Amino acid sequence: ALCVGWVTESEGVEGRACPFTMKSLFGSNPLLKEYDVGKQVGSAGPSCLWRIHDAIHKGRKQPVSVFLFDKKALQDKTVPKPLREEVLAIMRRGVTQLQKLRHPSVLQVVFPLSESKDLLAFATERVFCSLANLLGNFENLPQVSLALKEYDMHEIEISMGLMQVSEALGFCANDAQLIHGNLTTEEILVTPTGDWKLSGFHFCRHIRYQNDAEALSFPEYDAKTNSTVYTRAIRPSLNNLAPEYVIQKTCEASSDVYSFAHVIYSCFNRNVPLVECHGNFLNYQQAIEQISRMPADSFTNVPKGLQELTKLMLNSHPQVRPAAVDASRVPYFDSLPFLTLRFISTLVEKGEVQKAQFMKGLPKVLPSLPRRLVHSKVLPALFLECSDHRMIPFILPNILAVADGCSMVEFETLVLPKLTPMFAIDEPIQVLQIFMHKMELLLTKTPQNKVQELVLPMVYRAVESPLVDVQNLSLTILPNFMHTIEYTSLKHQIIPRIQALCLKTTVAAVQINALVCLGKLLPCLDKWLVHDSLIPMMEKVTTRQPGVLMAMLGIFSECFKQRQKFGFDVTFLATKTIPFLYPLSVDPCLNATQFARFMKVIKDMTTHIETTYGEELRTADAIRNEASSAVDLTSGAAAEESIAKMEQIAQASAAPKLDLSAAMQKAAEADAADASSFALPPAVAAGARQATMTQKAQQADSMLLDLLGSSDTDVDPTTFGELVAQAKPVKSEADPTGFAQALSASGSSHKVPTTSRQSSGGGGGAVPFASSSNSTSSLSFGLPSNSPAVAATATATTAMSGRAPARSTSSSATSNYDALRLGAAQPAQAQPMAASGSVASSWSSTHLSSGTTGSPAALGVGALGGTAPLSNTQNPFGSGGATGSSFSLGGGGGGG
Repeated sequence: ALCVGWVTESEGVEGRACPFTMKSLFGSNPLLKEYDVGKQVGSAGPSCLWRIHDAIHKGRKQPVSVFLFDKKALQDKTVPKPLREEVLAIMRRGVTQLQKLRHPSVLQVVFPLSESKDLLAFATERVFCSLANLLGNFENLPQVSLALKEYDMHEIEISMGLMQVSEALGFCANDAQLIHGNLTTEEILVTPTGDWKLSGFHFCRHIRYQNDAEALSFPEYDAKTNSTVYTRAIRPSLNNLAPEYVIQKTCEASSDVYSFAHVIYSCFNRNVPLVECHGNFLNYQQAIEQISRMPADSFTNVPKGLQELTKLMLNSHPQVRPAAVDASRVPYFDSLPFLTLRFISTLVEKGEVQKAQFMKGLPKVLPSLPRRLVHSKVLPALFLECSDHRMIPFILPNILAVADGCSMVEFETLVLPKLTPMFAIDEPIQVLQIFMHKMELLLTKTPQNKVQELVLPMVYRAVESPLVDVQNLSLTILPNFMHTIEYTSLKHQIIPRIQALCLKTTVAAVQINALVCLGKLLPCLDKWLVHDSLIPMMEKVTTRQPGVLMAMLGIFSECFKQRQKFGFDVTFLATKTIPFLYPLSVDPCLNATQFARFMKVIKDMTTHIETTYGEELRTADAIRNEASSAVDLTSGAAAEESIAKMEQIAQASAAPKLDLSAAMQKAAEADAADASSFALPPAVAAGARQATMTQKAQQADSMLLDLLGSSDTDVDPTTFGELVAQAKPVKSEADPTGFAQALSASGSSHKVPTTSRQSSGGGGGAVPFASSSNSTSSLSFGLPSNSPAVAATATATTAMSGRAPARSTSSSATSNYDALRLGAAQPAQAQPMAASGSVASSWSSTHLSSGTTGSPAALGVGALGGTAPLSNTQNPFGSGGATGSSFSLGGGGGGG
């Protein structure tokens, strides 16, 4: 991951053409045996001749940077041999001097200079690139990475880097007795953590040789000095050299301070030099005079706190210039962010008390620090101090504050690997408390595949902790991040632990917090979990304290507000919820206000039950009434049709002769069919049919003799009805019990059982009737009038209909006809009917219609009345006519 884009045999750097391959570069160089070298990331040194590559040590996997110089580039014929040798000498000298120096602000060499036939190479600590590259100088850099192009340095980063360079110069002047001699942006390296490292001691000189003329050698600058990169590489940069170095041929420690002032200006102006001499001595002299006349405020983009210092460092007199170490003492470097970074860089040297005090104030400063510096400098220092567990409670809030501003990728790579060991720390207990306070952050930033493994176990430990403070803390903050926890973990891991804690704890505050926590978690629960787990758990709570009772009331109230989601319907409210709340409401521990809250919730539930269930009942009644109205309209239409047919018969001048044999045959067939379809017990049905058929045969014979003897002409319907009324019932041998006569003589009224259509409507009750003593009633379905079955049927039917027994009506044909008209004209009112020996009984009801020949549905009782089951037609009940009605209940004179 650290080194990508490796240089291979057939591929150049990141796919581009490369002048050398892996084999040609490192075939005979010892560096190849120790490091895997990656792509080029920058360039540095005189004229940026050193190529910087990322590399990793093969054994230790230590990330380093490898500096390479291709000697074959000097084999060009245009490069004279003396120049070639001089360039190689300069390159070797810089690395040799660098290897001797050890300072935090000086680049550290980890593998010494290694020279082969075609290559100079050495390895150092990992660097990002040179300062010149960051400021836009991409010389000798074939491909510029996106990170390098978008790298934008903050003022604090520059100030911190300048401070480190000044410390390195002070070390060289005071401790190493060295003069750098060529301080430019190409000689300063920037590490991935943002530190600036001084390197490039190619032209360094020892201070003790100042009086030795033989030890000093100063180059000459002429028109050819700036012609090629190699001619520029063998001389210090004329733009940054001090006047005494060029003009007086002397140098001292303050000469580096003069060059440092040019570096300060270039850093704030994107590597634009203060003066551009192009290697020409005359141009340099003019620039020196121009700089001496420049006011301090003319240094564009340089912070005001550094303008005076920069002007003083550019003084042409070396004695006036401040020392390098004094440059870091100006007030500009005393700002709070700058001092914070300086303290962090020396945090290892501080005591525990100083560290604790510093950590308490660090969160206030972190927002003012650049994000890159926080990630590269602050976080590593904080994690390093976490090796002492006693310091973690002071350090952890700052780490989590930095993590809050990280992206998920940054959190996963920079923060999470270092935090993982801390997740399992139990002592000091403040560590777990701090993590619980920031649990939402951890759940949000941690990848989902690691939440179950790393983060949630801390939540479980906090809920199950023996410390009351930790329990209350976990229960209090758990609802804040409930939306970030998966439902499976919430249902199977967290909720059961909270319920167990609520039931087993002896601390009222913990129990109240547990119930409140469960109430706040309701939006994340479903109906089944509430019914199967939460409510049964509350039924087991035995503590009767106001806080506990009010917490349970709050849960029920919240569930009632979301009753559609949690299935709190009227049945559950009436059978479970209200019976549970009423005993709690009268607990002596409650005060008046708390009792009023209980009553309000209970009243709201009761009102909801009354409103909802009452509306359901009214809706059901309305549906039944609509169904009954539809049946009444159908029956009224059938009655009109029957009346019309009777009017046609009554108005006929001459009726056809009565075919009694055919009528008897049709009646027998109808009786047989109806009897087979009626659901009676087989034995009872057989007896009833035999008795009825025998009685019918005897009455038919008697009636036939009377009619044949009286007249040979056609029989009038009215005369026929009177004759039928005079007929006497004959006891049949098949009726040994005489139940038909007993039923006829009883004179009691019976109810007709309701049909399926009647039971579906609101007003479809059974229709009452009354039978005369001289006619045999067929509505008892073959049972005696005094039998329990008949009595039960009559009682049940009366209760269903809600009506009183019927009143008897006239027995004449005219009264029958008028009654039928009345029933048809008033379909919404049930009418009584009576069968008194007339041709047709006067049953007038919304469910009864008079029928003559071919009536679709009729219920009739005649003198020859037999039994016939109720047919499943639109008009359930009708009265039989003079001549046979189809689908009828009852007997007619000619086969009703």
